[in-house]
Amino acid sequence: MNVLIIELGGSHIECIYTFVHALKLKNATTHLCCNQKLIPLFPEQERPTGILEMPNEFNFFSQIRSFFRIRKYILKNKITHVVINTCELKIIRNLFFFLPAHINFTGQVHHAKKLEKSVTFTKILSRKMRKYFVLGDHLLHNTKAYAAFRVASIYPIYFPKIKSEVLHKKSGECWITIPGGVAMERRDYLPLIDAIRNGNLEDGIVFIFLGRYYLDPHVNPEWKKETWWKKHIIHFEEEVPYDLFHEYLSKSDVILPLIKMHGDSMYGDGRISGSFNLGLGYQKAMLLPETYRRNEDLIPFSLYYKDMDGLMKMIQTVKEDIRALDTIKSEYAKSEFNNWNLMSEKIVKFIAS
Repeated sequence: MNVLIIELGGSHIECIYTFVHALKLKNATTHLCCNQKLIPLFPEQERPTGILEMPNEFNFFSQIRSFFRIRKYILKNKITHVVINTCELKIIRNLFFFLPAHINFTGQVHHAKKLEKSVTFTKILSRKMRKYFVLGDHLLHNTKAYAAFRVASIYPIYFPKIKSEVLHKKSGECWITIPGGVAMERRDYLPLIDAIRNGNLEDGIVFIFLGRYYLDPHVNPEWKKETWWKKHIIHFEEEVPYDLFHEYLSKSDVILPLIKMHGDSMYGDGRISGSFNLGLGYQKAMLLPETYRRNEDLIPFSLYYKDMDGLMKMIQTVKEDIRALDTIKSEYAKSEFNNWNLMSEKIVKFIAS
């Protein structure tokens, strides 16, 4: 099997890591076509057999040139299977008019509901592609896909190992990590910051805002100079380098996706937070609002809170006795997330079918 993975949106590299790793484990020849900015994020030992570099931004003419280059690459390298890493993009719809028809296509959809009635999927992409991955069993079971489609679940939870470690975690500290850019409108950062500021937290409880911090008008910039912030919050003014990002995750005690407790219109039965994949990949306990009990993928690996007061009490419990997480560790030990050979077999079998 000779596979080309295509990503033209400049994102979702965690999914590419998983595809490349699974295909390599099963001895498939793997190629990658992606935006230039993603290529340096691949360690040398993780790189596919061939890489076709694309622009980071496209105009009409660069799109057309790129489409012809992709078609030529497929034919020259005798590609048998193509995996589209992000199918929702308009550029993918346009690309499909240029791709050879004899290829075995598989797509990945990040908003699973698009498979139900989106014209792009049911009328355009379906002429050549009728197989799709969605991100987990929860989305699979809550999506009534177009009748012509076959759909399987995938968990993008493979991340290349870091080169070296630089962090020192003090004995007795409890690290609560919130991965991703600090976007106030998507997550409950403001209630959390208020709870930290007013909570008289025990020393050693550290919240790591693991992404670029964007100043919100509701957050007093002077707070970052105050003792409670310096004692309990680590934040970054710039993008966090790969090795540092993943070292923080590996040394964290729990992952806090900080999904909104109320009025969440972003995640649910159609999309997931990337924090879920990071939690599953690093086999960390996740702290989630009660409303997320509906996602059965996460139940064995999560602790649930009703409000910020409940979250703070939960963190205090973990800080005082890390054995509170032992049940979740045992759930990971017996789960499929502890068996990469099996997961890879499922992924590759669906791509090949």
